[in-house]
Amino acid sequence: MTAAAAAPPQSALAGRPIVSVSMAINFALGGLSPVGYHAWNLTVHVLCGVLLFAVLRRTTAFTSEYGRQSQFAAFAVTSLWLVHPLTSEVVDYVTQRTESMMALCALATLYAAIRAGERNGHEQLWTAAAIAVCAIGMGTKESMATIPVLVVLYDVAMSHERPGAVFRKRWTLYAGLAATWLVVVALNLGGPRWRSAGFSSGVAPLDYFENQLPMIVTYLKLAFWPAPLVLDYGVPRSLPLHDVWPSALVVVTLGLVALLAWWRSRPLAFAGTAFFVLLAPTSSFVPIATEAGAERRMYLPLICLIVLAVGAVSRVAKATGVVPTGSDGVPGRRILAAAALGATGALLMLLTIARTSEYRSETSIWQTVVARHPHARAHYNLGVALAASGNRQAAIDEYRVAAAADWPPAHYALGFELQNDRQFGQAIQEYTKYIQLAPADAQVPHAHLQIARAALSQGNAAEAESAFRQALALTPDSSDARGELAGLLLDQKRFPEAAEEYGQYLQRQPGSAPGHHNLALALAETDRLPEAIEQFRQAVALGPADLDLRENLARALAAAGRLNDAAAEFEAVIARSPHRASAHAALADVLIALGRRDEAAAHVRQSLSP
Repeated sequence: MTAAAAAPPQSALAGRPIVSVSMAINFALGGLSPVGYHAWNLTVHVLCGVLLFAVLRRTTAFTSEYGRQSQFAAFAVTSLWLVHPLTSEVVDYVTQRTESMMALCALATLYAAIRAGERNGHEQLWTAAAIAVCAIGMGTKESMATIPVLVVLYDVAMSHERPGAVFRKRWTLYAGLAATWLVVVALNLGGPRWRSAGFSSGVAPLDYFENQLPMIVTYLKLAFWPAPLVLDYGVPRSLPLHDVWPSALVVVTLGLVALLAWWRSRPLAFAGTAFFVLLAPTSSFVPIATEAGAERRMYLPLICLIVLAVGAVSRVAKATGVVPTGSDGVPGRRILAAAALGATGALLMLLTIARTSEYRSETSIWQTVVARHPHARAHYNLGVALAASGNRQAAIDEYRVAAAADWPPAHYALGFELQNDRQFGQAIQEYTKYIQLAPADAQVPHAHLQIARAALSQGNAAEAESAFRQALALTPDSSDARGELAGLLLDQKRFPEAAEEYGQYLQRQPGSAPGHHNLALALAETDRLPEAIEQFRQAVALGPADLDLRENLARALAAAGRLNDAAAEFEAVIARSPHRASAHAALADVLIALGRRDEAAAHVRQSLSP
């Protein structure tokens, strides 16, 4: 279970053990088949809808607003949210179940907190349930940290009492929920995603905040006009003032409206405030270096907007006489409301189906990003998808577009393709540019290794050795770099250095027959024949079908004066390959040294046979 809850550092699941376990369950049941993963995501999404409906039905203010139609209104909000295209990403994009599983825990926490306040004799049980589910939610995604605050705001909004009185009544619940923040702290102490999120991620908080203002306006637009949808909005960048201030004006105005509403209508204020609170962890000033924006961040905040929209439509309908005031039981009203809901829901569902179809392949989804919101990473990822589908030239074209915008991985990918085309000089230039742009990237050691290989292909041994050593300075445990450096030293007849490098290589790759063989060659050249023979024997044991290994063992035995042993090894080689001229010739020399001239002559004739 511990292994299942872990995830590689810097990955989407790092520090989120509950989601990691869900992935492990999927893998145990169905391997890498996407069916089970999408089924899980869809199930979680539907369960979120069930809990949302339950929360709305138990919200007193919601009931008082819609009267006997409150159940229909709760159904309207829930159904519109379930089929809205903005929620599709958490189902279609497997790892983004982090958002929906967090939402499931958030809604369950709010529901349990509501039940705990109903004074039905089970207050302590529901309080414990709320705290437990909240703690579990903290292990799904860090955004869960907003939920204790929202529970307090919900209670204040739905109560006619002063905030202080509300807090005194439920302080045990609030304290327990606040204590679950320790789970988030514990899971993030080691900085599981320090390169991608937080103040150490390399993005200035002000730059990130400036990016969020237009993104929030984009989210608002997509909530009411969900097209075009974009999987990847690129990385945060420095924005000019004229791109920021109109969005800032909109966001500040809406924030002030939500704040002022606390003096006029607390339920309305809660919906508006909850929208901003839920977005705060990802869409404020705490940098997320990998994403300027993401539509999945609207998963829970979208509920607030739909609640406000349903309420606004209902009030406008009453005010304009479309729906007579106080006519809850009039069949015409129910039919009109159902028709409006059905038409809106059908339209949203069609848009969601169309959006889901765009996820049919990596190529198709990245083509939508390039078409709708082009940026360097999108071109690079489209190139990766095209390469995987066999369209190499189109992939290279995309890499060039991304590289022109100095997207580091594009330079690496372009270098790799140029190296395959034997354009080694250009490949080295691309790898070098990649290292300059992203010196701390995890692939930098491998880029040095690729530079070394390209330099060797050009015959530039000095540059190759330098690149090998730079790769090893960054990753001393790299067996590839160590082994290839050792081979270079062996080719240059720098035998003591080659022996040292092969020794370290074999500590990491003890089962490498070529490694033992090459170490033996280096040892033999430094007059360490007993050690060389032992290494030859290990090479033969690991590669018994390779006759070159056994023949070299025989030569080493002969050089050490162990002529009978050498003869036996040569004979074993000849038994496997009767026409092997080199073995016959070497065996003849050994037999002459042993005084067995007649046998030697026979092997000489064999060595000369065509």
